[in-house]
Amino acid sequence: MRKFYLHTADKSTSFDLNTKTALATDPQGLGTSFDTSYGETNDGKYLTNIKPSFDPIVLKIYFNADGSSGYVNYKNLTHFFNVCGKKTILFEYDDGVTDKYCDVIFKSLTKTEISSEGLFVETLTLERQSYFYEIVEKRLSIGYGYDGAAFPLSFPITFDKKDFSDSCEIRNDFYLPAEIKMIITASSIYNLNIRIETLDGDLVSEMLFPSASPLNGKIEIDPSTKKITITRDNGTIEDGYYMTDKTKQSFLYLPPGVYNFVTNITRYSGIEIKLSIRRYMFD
Repeated sequence: MRKFYLHTADKSTSFDLNTKTALATDPQGLGTSFDTSYGETNDGKYLTNIKPSFDPIVLKIYFNADGSSGYVNYKNLTHFFNVCGKKTILFEYDDGVTDKYCDVIFKSLTKTEISSEGLFVETLTLERQSYFYEIVEKRLSIGYGYDGAAFPLSFPITFDKKDFSDSCEIRNDFYLPAEIKMIITASSIYNLNIRIETLDGDLVSEMLFPSASPLNGKIEIDPSTKKITITRDNGTIEDGYYMTDKTKQSFLYLPPGVYNFVTNITRYSGIEIKLSIRRYMFD
C-alpha cells in the first residue's frame, strides 16, 4: 500500500497523510518527464537540450474518515504548512518496495463544502522541485569503551568500539552526481582530510580543514543549501565556510559509479563523521 508523508526540510516536524484524520488518495505527478529542445539544419532537426519537467504532485485528502467534522484535521495540515513557511518541504513516498523523497513547494489546498455524502475531501497540490531520491546514511567514528555489550560476553572480549572505520564504499546508480551531506562532531578538526577515490585509489575530489581553530561541537556541510554551519557545544551557531581549504572542494558530490569515501581519522582523533547521501532515482 502506498504511503505519503510530509516533512520540514530538517525533518524536525512531520505530517502523516495515511491516517483517518488526513488520508491521501488518487496521487498524480509521481512519474518523471522531460522537456526537449531541438535545433534545425538543412539536414533536419537535432536534439540540443533535455531537462526535467516535473508535473505537480496532486493528492485528494479525506479529513473526516475518523468520524469527526474534519475541520480540526484540516487546520492541522494548514498549521504544518505554516510551520514550513516559504521553505522547501520533503515529500516522502513509500510504495512498499522503496522509501524515497523529493523536494516540493506548497502550492494550494482547496477549501470546499462537505459533499452530499458527508465527505470532507480537498485537493492538495505540491510543486515538485527534484527527482525522487533515496537517503543513504553511513557513519565513520571512533569511541572508547565497549559499545552495545550483550551478556554473557563471548571470548575474546574487546573493549574497542566495534563500529570504528576511517573509510567506506559508496555508490551512485543515477546519471547525475549525488549530494553528500556531512555532520562532523569533534573537539578539533585540524588537518582533517576527506577524499572520494576510485576503487583503484585515484583521487576524484577532496576536502581539507587546515584551520587550527577548535571545533568544540559539530559542523554541518550541506551541498543542497550550499551552507557550512558550526554549532558549538555552548549553543552558538556560526558560518563555517572559512574552515575549509579553498584550494580544495567545499562540498562533495558522488559521481555515477562505485567509489571509496576515505578520511585520515584515527582511533585517537575523537572525530565522528555522519554521511547522508542523496541518491537520485527515476522512481
